[in-house]
Amino acid sequence: MKLNYWIICIVTLLSASVVSCDSDNDELSDVIKVTRIEVEGAIDNLIELEVADEHTLNVKLTPDEAVDKDEYTYTYLSSNEDIFKVNEQGVITALGEGEAALRVDAVNNTDLWAVVTIKVKSKLFLVESLNVPEKFKDLYIGVGKSINLPDLISITPEYATNKDLVYSSSNASVAKVSRKGVLSTLSLGNATITINADDGSSVETTIELHVRNSTYQNLDRTDWTVATSHQYFADATVVGSPESLIDEPTAYGTDENEPTCLCMVKPGKSLGDISVGANEEVHFIIDMKSEQEFNGFKLRHRLKNGSAFLRLIEASVYGSNNGADFLPVAEGLSINVEEDEVLVDWPTTATYRYLKLTYDKWHSSGSTVQISDFNLLKLVYED
Repeated sequence: MKLNYWIICIVTLLSASVVSCDSDNDELSDVIKVTRIEVEGAIDNLIELEVADEHTLNVKLTPDEAVDKDEYTYTYLSSNEDIFKVNEQGVITALGEGEAALRVDAVNNTDLWAVVTIKVKSKLFLVESLNVPEKFKDLYIGVGKSINLPDLISITPEYATNKDLVYSSSNASVAKVSRKGVLSTLSLGNATITINADDGSSVETTIELHVRNSTYQNLDRTDWTVATSHQYFADATVVGSPESLIDEPTAYGTDENEPTCLCMVKPGKSLGDISVGANEEVHFIIDMKSEQEFNGFKLRHRLKNGSAFLRLIEASVYGSNNGADFLPVAEGLSINVEEDEVLVDWPTTATYRYLKLTYDKWHSSGSTVQISDFNLLKLVYED
């Protein structure tokens, strides 16, 4: 009897142990995690909006009982921002008629993502305003200059249905404007340039143009310093440093007395121990030590070796007052490689302490671009 009792007790304990282990395994298998994300509101994988609509995305995670749903964050991407834009919070702004893809990626799980189509339908929106930067509203400019007006004018709302513009000049002998908005100055005088919306909204803006003779004033380069994006090249033949740009040469154009030059290796080229990547930007930055007004520059190519393939073909100018955050001043400026000294100006006056000039185009031959002198200019217009 006692033996049977102990046998029963042992069997009972073993059974309890087995049940306990199975229970633990069941609890582990009950941990359910997210296996799928989808965009709510999409019917047959499509969301339809009208131009100017804003739509806040909601992402659904499945299965519903997943325990890690609160851990998920997302990034959003539009395949065509002319159709719609989407911000970091998942708010879509419909901008133009058409279709584009929206992709939603889970930040914390790169295996999960969703793609839906956003279809934006047309809707008539009239132009509400045409805006010209303040510095262009009353503009002094020289003869023989041109400005592409569409680059200056911003239209609101951004999603206006018809953004075509009509241009006219009050004095076509002083300045004319092409159908595409290219303003050309022809002779001295004044003209009012009128820009109208072509959608029946009667919205317009104007530019008061003063075409004048001008003279150049060189800025005082005392105490200026120059920094370059890459190590400059120098040897016994090509002598120079960044400050060569702003030294005061005493004799232009003579082989014996030609000033030093700044010699920079072109992108995608190597010379000595200097190599510059094909996609790297080559530039120099001048610190003028205080804010200066300027609207042009004078660049002198190296003369001792006047080969065109050593000369800069196109450049852009940027300005900053803290030396870090640069804003465009004038981009895509053509530089004549046939002239030893080149004057380049633009229609508006910039006021900055720091000037950055980027090397945008150069000849494919040769390894370097060489500049022997550089100064900023201030245009002074006659009354």
